[in-house]
Amino acid sequence: LHGHLCRQPQFFGDARAAVARAFREADDEACARLRADDDASGSTAVVALFDGGSNKLLVAHCGDSRAVLSVSGGCALPLTQDHRLTRPDELARIRNAGGLVVNHRLNGSLAVSRSFGDVLHKDAATCPTLTAAPEVAIRALDDEDEFVVVGCDGLWDTLSMQTVTNFVRAELQRHRDLQRAAKALTEEAIARGSVDNVSVIIVALHQGPGSPKHAQGPA
Repeated sequence: LHGHLCRQPQFFGDARAAVARAFREADDEACARLRADDDASGSTAVVALFDGGSNKLLVAHCGDSRAVLSVSGGCALPLTQDHRLTRPDELARIRNAGGLVVNHRLNGSLAVSRSFGDVLHKDAATCPTLTAAPEVAIRALDDEDEFVVVGCDGLWDTLSMQTVTNFVRAELQRHRDLQRAAKALTEEAIARGSVDNVSVIIVALHQGPGSPKHAQGPA
């Protein structure tokens, strides 16, 4: 996915359009390979791009992987909203395109309304409504924004966004090691019963000489 993004000619001029096209190209490539292998697998993605010149953060996602920003005082701010059929706008989009939704699942089986792959749900004869088109949000950052946690659904299945933010803040207060904090977070999710894969990336903001102070507080 990042390779498709870096090859976009409009990457530096229109990052939003570049990300959307990169998602589409990556999905086309993935679907071609999956159909050739008779493979019904699928996946989700969340991408965070930081523009140092404008001090803005672009977040694009497809599916139920999430990005959460720790803002002033450690408040968890969601940067994404899961693409599930429990979302009224996603449910309406699917149904308006003629898709079948049963028990909040596409065609009665798929829990997400956007994904890469899942070619059985992208056959126009059965359901032309599943897409890998991302939702894209751009946020101007300020000095009180602390870090971003990017994670797949295996993390959020067992930990709330605020719990994750509190956990990471407590870890960084102790040792300020991002990789160690990410590893501890994955282990915590598994210890709490996550049965899905757990992938985590923590992106610290403002890490120069004037990096912001991390307030003390319980996890």
